[in-house]
Amino acid sequence: MNSFLINNSLINSFHGRNARCLLAAAVLSLLTTLAYARDVLVLPPAPEALRSGQLDLFDLTPDNEKNNKISLFYATQRLATDKKAHYKKKYDNTLRVGLAKLYIGPENLDWDLLHSESSSAERTQEFDITLKSVDQFGELKPDDSLDQLSPGMKTYVDQINAAIANNAFKNITIIVHGAFNSFYYAVAEAAQYQFYTGKQVAVIAYSWPAVPNMLAY
Repeated sequence: MNSFLINNSLINSFHGRNARCLLAAAVLSLLTTLAYARDVLVLPPAPEALRSGQLDLFDLTPDNEKNNKISLFYATQRLATDKKAHYKKKYDNTLRVGLAKLYIGPENLDWDLLHSESSSAERTQEFDITLKSVDQFGELKPDDSLDQLSPGMKTYVDQINAAIANNAFKNITIIVHGAFNSFYYAVAEAAQYQFYTGKQVAVIAYSWPAVPNMLAY
């Protein structure tokens, strides 16, 4: 509340509409920058349904999936980058698809500890969600035929179908993130959903070109 009062007093000290608009834009840009200063998402507290102990979707998790690794599908129009971010905020009309691999907590995190911490109301530690690698399978351009997919796109579809067949709920969920977010945010947010469903849902993270810049809107 104090910050808004300070901003109002600063704006009132200027004369003229242009000065007020300029200052308001500067303040808005600063607030947006601060809001996205955190680079890493942490695993949120256990959903209410899991805290009571009456429901534990991790009972459905196969033994070979009882670890802190998350693999999920993605689709994006963002352009690839050689940097750690994998895909940048610039985009075109080509859809790029593949598989993202993430870790919850450190790579050697014990499953029993992660399970316990993710099934109780009280958590003793935080677990960062880390994007380890991205494997792009293929691209779909605006004029490409859906009747004859490229080898990479066919691999993508086949792996999604296999994931659906192997999960307990036999369905697929597409996660669409909110505005002003990065590719990392899209897959990290989707990883939370896949984890808390006991890794029994095939998930696609759609990272649409939501440029993290308020002035771009």
